[in-house]
Amino acid sequence: MPSSDFFGIDFIVLRQPKRKEEIIAPVWGWLAYFAKIGAHDGRAIFLEALNPSKPIYWPKSLTPDRQQELERLCVDGHEIATTRRGHKIKVSLESIRATQLYRTLLHEIGHSVDNDRDPIAFDRKSSLEKETFAHQYADKLRERLVRFGVIPFARIVDKKTIARDGLSVSDFTVD
Repeated sequence: MPSSDFFGIDFIVLRQPKRKEEIIAPVWGWLAYFAKIGAHDGRAIFLEALNPSKPIYWPKSLTPDRQQELERLCVDGHEIATTRRGHKIKVSLESIRATQLYRTLLHEIGHSVDNDRDPIAFDRKSSLEKETFAHQYADKLRERLVRFGVIPFARIVDKKTIARDGLSVSDFTVD
């Protein structure tokens, strides 16, 4: 991607959502135009941790935007089962990576780019216009990254770094 597109983003946060957040408003990620975490502040993209062994449930009735998102999730590799009660989205480590790294991250960068091009015009846009731009930006960038062989890329589990940081390898693997 052009380095200028990533210029305004100060950091990426990998975040574990609270239990209530997972229940009330689960998300894949979001862009914060100003975030302060410890000594760090600036624009940040947050990516939420998900449990690959826990399905996601959506109601049967979906808005057109949510229906399109359900179709995107299917393309990302999630298994979608529609029942009388709703939609059960079975996730896997691979499908979560596809959604977060190859779509959500690029989508949030698209919001940042849209804002940086003309902040006043960005503030006047409807949320639908903002989302449309971010989806188009992510789709074009993803196509380009795939064409150049940048994505998808293999998972890297660096056991030495995990141990050095006092973390547990089991937190980074799925049985």
